[in-house]
Amino acid sequence: MDFLRTHLTKARARWASNLKFTAAIMMCWYAFDKWFLATEETPVYAAAVLLHLSRRLRYLQQHWPAHWCSNAEKQARRLWQTEYQNQTPDLFRDEMEVESECFADEPTELELYERTAFLAPEGDEFDWFISQPQSAVTDAIKWWLEPTQQRDYPRLSQMAVDVLSVSPMSAEAERVFSGAQRTISWERAALGSRSIERGECLKSWSIQKIPLLDDIPADETTDEQLGTTSAPSF
Repeated sequence: MDFLRTHLTKARARWASNLKFTAAIMMCWYAFDKWFLATEETPVYAAAVLLHLSRRLRYLQQHWPAHWCSNAEKQARRLWQTEYQNQTPDLFRDEMEVESECFADEPTELELYERTAFLAPEGDEFDWFISQPQSAVTDAIKWWLEPTQQRDYPRLSQMAVDVLSVSPMSAEAERVFSGAQRTISWERAALGSRSIERGECLKSWSIQKIPLLDDIPADETTDEQLGTTSAPSF
């Protein structure tokens, strides 16, 4: 969106003498402003910029006006503090559930201390990360899903994956919805909602060439992919 704003600014200056072209540019800018201003209604856009390794806080400071940058940072920090800062990280939640099933007693003071000492990095995860220098990483979600980042940022990694995995536009979902009319013909009026959902999902995966289970060679198919558990050998 920052690129489009810069592009429209340059185009308006370049074609200032052409009234018809300038009018078309301004109409485009009017439609663009509608969606750009909508980013202020949710902190997700600002959080996605701050949690992307190639952006962070320095990007906002370089490309946004000071009051925009300050407001975006406050909104993203509020999202972090209310939804993630005090959340139990997923990497420890499973361990705690197993312990609660095996032992009825509450965790000892030593166990609580070790968890707290491990989960609390020096300073705030959010503030520390966004203040770091930018990195030339294109696939931010893949980076956040690495075990190292899951351990170094146990809570912030959950926020980053949640935010960065949000689809930037609804075109694909609308395209799948529109394509459903070919599936639900008059001869198939009795199809249930679950069958339609599964069929459209598989069709979308096929178009995007996402490998399905049938496409995986037999020697590469694991028990986890099949959803089964191998019988123990005695």
